[in-house]
Amino acid sequence: MAVCGPAAAEGGWDSTITARPSYGSRTWVDKNVDSTNAYVKLYVCNQRGAVAIFRNRQWPVPDVTVKDTTWSCDNGIYYGDTAAGDYHFTLKKTSNGGVLDANVQVRY
Repeated sequence: MAVCGPAAAEGGWDSTITARPSYGSRTWVDKNVDSTNAYVKLYVCNQRGAVAIFRNRQWPVPDVTVKDTTWSCDNGIYYGDTAAGDYHFTLKKTSNGGVLDANVQVRY
């Protein structure tokens, strides 16, 4: 008899950031070996803002925008079960135009 638990993410990382708009995160590699709904979560933030999540492509071809959204602190930015590839997010703006301090959680 086999017992299956809940689906787990293929990978992920946790960090903190202190960043201004145009900050680009580190890159992560999603091999798409699962069907997990991937997300980026910014929490314990000092403000709201806008983030874009990209799938990297070889220069000079522009990266593919996977999700472009505003967020309120503590809400996950879900971008689905995406194609295999290298991903990163960019902080596009902050609610007051200044520095964002936040914890970051990425699951893919």
